[in-house]
Amino acid sequence: MKRLVDRIPTGSPLRILMMAPQYRPIVGGYERAAERLSAALAGRGHQVTVITERRDPAWPRREVYEGVAIRRLWCVFRPRFHMPTSLVSLALFLLRHGRGYDVWHAHQYGLHASVMIGMGLVLGRRVVLKLTSSGEQGIARAMGGHPMARIVNRLQKRASGIVALTRETASEALALGIPSLRIHQLGNGVDVKVYRQRGERERAALKAELGVDTPRAVICVGRLAPDKNLDGLLTAWQQASVDLPAGWGLVIVGEGEMRERLVAKVASLGPRSKVMLVGAKKEVEKWLGAADVYVSASNREGLSNTLLEAMASGLPSAVTRVSGAMDLVAESNAGIVVDVGDMDALAAAIVRLASDNDLQLKMGQAARRKVEISYSIDAVAAGHEGLYSQLVR
Repeated sequence: MKRLVDRIPTGSPLRILMMAPQYRPIVGGYERAAERLSAALAGRGHQVTVITERRDPAWPRREVYEGVAIRRLWCVFRPRFHMPTSLVSLALFLLRHGRGYDVWHAHQYGLHASVMIGMGLVLGRRVVLKLTSSGEQGIARAMGGHPMARIVNRLQKRASGIVALTRETASEALALGIPSLRIHQLGNGVDVKVYRQRGERERAALKAELGVDTPRAVICVGRLAPDKNLDGLLTAWQQASVDLPAGWGLVIVGEGEMRERLVAKVASLGPRSKVMLVGAKKEVEKWLGAADVYVSASNREGLSNTLLEAMASGLPSAVTRVSGAMDLVAESNAGIVVDVGDMDALAAAIVRLASDNDLQLKMGQAARRKVEISYSIDAVAAGHEGLYSQLVR
């Protein structure tokens, strides 16, 4: 297994076809990562096209955004019709246009990736498959009891190259029977100019601008969904608040199905708990820039884009021991990692960070260095460029 691909000069721009069933205007972790990589590769002079589903007739069929050509393919976005129509559209596009690209990159494993890999074998094109998650959502278990699971896994093992976001996803690829030479550990990228460290004065100004009414703030950013374990986070916060120094508050940025439940729980904690549920926000970099500590109680994650953004912003972290946390936080001493579900330990980690300004500074600087070296969008794009060039050659 290769941790990072050598940067091989391409000689001439590559024609890269990205496949991401969900893409703009859909916004999420996997979508943001695909969009950033595509734009960065286009910025390096490559011809990049993204094919995605046209789930809403109001969305344009063709669009160019940040130098990336977006082609939205027809599908019937209704139960029972969605998947077969989407797969047929994908196969037809590849049959008609696939030879016009040097390399294909599937950003989501499963049925779509299997069609892409199968068509790549037929048309003689190299296909890269990205592994975004591990465990229950990993490549080995994602299809579950689906009747096509055996065929899908057999095809996915034929991918020309595997991009594994974390060591855990790489290990699962090996266990599936994919040769180690085809597995490359490359993370998601973050714009280290947008997400940056702030001084105390700038953080205070951002707090005032955003309406954060506490001098110091712990922040959590993500979907209000069960796997993020925000119920557990609020329990940990309630426990931590007994021992926190004066002036600390919790800010939760995000939207999702658990909003009403979380609003009720925050209300039950009372105003002294200092919890703000602010909803989804576009300028996440400002909210992270206003914060002092990042926290996540997730039960399951791949390589969290939000954690990368928080680290790029120079924030120390208190996080659970999910897949990417070990690669990002534990090894670089960029925060405190606790076992999944252990909210007593998470509460203690929050208190420890909030009570020690020197520790905050030391871990925040380590977090920023880690992202600058290995996870800046320029470094990640260069790694993918090298992989594509190696496969084409």
